[in-house]
Amino acid sequence: VTAAAGLIRDLTAADEMVFVGLAQNRHTFWNPLVAYYIADRPTGVRDSMYNPGVTNSAATQARMVDDLARNGVRYLLLDVTYAYCWEPENLSRRPGSSILDEAIARDYRQIADLGAVVILARRDVQVGDFEVPARVDPVIQRTEGALVCSRDGPAQ
Repeated sequence: VTAAAGLIRDLTAADEMVFVGLAQNRHTFWNPLVAYYIADRPTGVRDSMYNPGVTNSAATQARMVDDLARNGVRYLLLDVTYAYCWEPENLSRRPGSSILDEAIARDYRQIADLGAVVILARRDVQVGDFEVPARVDPVIQRTEGALVCSRDGPAQ
């Protein structure tokens, strides 16, 4: 996250809003809020802290999409490591809306893959040459009970 936040800082002005989320948002276990601090950039959405059962609701995701457009958010930092994780004992296990994922796919394109996180730019933004920090492949701990990670989603 540190290298990606540094790249975001290099690509943006000090007062430019950015978004820190997950590579997929149907399950919302957490997002790396520390990236806002490291990049020293304001959040581009009202609902910046992920909460299971809230952030993946259709109403919250629609508001987030509106916030991204209204605030002119050009860059996203998306966590890959925990994008497919949930806790079996809380609402993070229930898949929610795909409104945010669909908007991100429609409006943004990936410009850097750091393994554990990716950086996306709005499709209309011209991005010059920049050095991509070293790739860090995500290491996901699959533990019994506490945290489950799978691209297949929870068993129904």
